Amino acid sequence: MIKVVLVEDEPLFRADISQLLEAHFKDVISIVGTGYSVASGIKEITTHRPDLVLLDIQLGDGSGFDLLEKISNQDFALIFITGHDTHAIQAIKIGALDYILKPINEDEFVAGIQKAINSVSSRSTLPDSRVIASQFYSEKYIEKIVVSTSDAMHVLQQEDIYYCAADGNYTTFFTISGTIMVARTLKFYDAVFDQSHFIRCHRSYVVNRNHVQRYDKSGFLILTNDIKIPISSRKKNEVLKTLFG
Repeated sequence: MIKVVLVEDEPLFRADISQLLEAHFKDVISIVGTGYSVASGIKEITTHRPDLVLLDIQLGDGSGFDLLEKISNQDFALIFITGHDTHAIQAIKIGALDYILKPINEDEFVAGIQKAINSVSSRSTLPDSRVIASQFYSEKYIEKIVVSTSDAMHVLQQEDIYYCAADGNYTTFFTISGTIMVARTLKFYDAVFDQSHFIRCHRSYVVNRNHVQRYDKSGFLILTNDIKIPISSRKKNEVLKTLFG
């Protein structure tokens, strides 16, 4: 059985989540502890050493990130629970962490829990992921983002990314050390990137401003690795003004 600790400060949501876990995963998951605050959540996690933690972002005495900072051994899978808090969701995305939105949609909840069950043993990069997300949530400058592929989680320095290119529902990262294809749309990453570093110059491309070397009047940005990236006519004036003043 997979041991779960649920940390949620709203009694109705605690009850809903418990009922959904019982209905869909009673032969797989056992709720071994329930917390309602940072303090009680820490106690339940340290006492029960769960495989999976369902953690509310906003707790009465702090945040889910405050809780994580106070736990030294974070050897568990993690799913955040949050309302439509844009800042919190972006922090989670930057760390490539999973989350469930309130109000809870049953199908999305079941899919999220099943994903956690499937990956409960592969958590080697999660502490880094959580630190990155926590730093963003605390409004600190973020140097790194986490991207997930089918077989790994990659921690990337934003400075090391030349550009990203769309390929349908996939995005390819072109970095100093090579390429990484991720099963996320370019729109998703355009919203995640630090906008002081990256700019959408075309519906299929986002470029790192710090790697733009010059503008070729034939309609291309020339990057420091000599790659040519097109600028769409619709975005041309905005992009050139942003990059070159």
